[in-house]
Amino acid sequence: MPTVLIVEDHQFNRDLLERRLQRAGCRVISLAEGSQVLATVAREHPDLIIMDVRLPDIDGLELTRRLKADERLRRIPVAILTASVREEDSRLASAAGCDAFLTKPFEWADLWPKLQALLPPSVP
Repeated sequence: MPTVLIVEDHQFNRDLLERRLQRAGCRVISLAEGSQVLATVAREHPDLIIMDVRLPDIDGLELTRRLKADERLRRIPVAILTASVREEDSRLASAAGCDAFLTKPFEWADLWPKLQALLPPSVP
């Protein structure tokens, strides 16, 4: 069972993702703020992190840079899920080390295959 960490400050979006991922067979950990991300990732070693860019306490791209700078954590894929759709935002996410740039609002039928592609091959 894959473990997915959701970092999203909007409860509606967080709950929606959590329900969909659980129905898809994932174990889900959810955080509303970025302050606990590094410790949670180090402890839980999720198979995938889905992160918003605009969090109340720290920028999701800065968190991604910190994750990718840590030798123990850098291999965990990070998918940015944001309402920002500008080309510049996509470029900044890529430069920060994000493995995918996904936009809100989303259709689950479109989003799930993109998330599955980021999970390790041994994880359904």
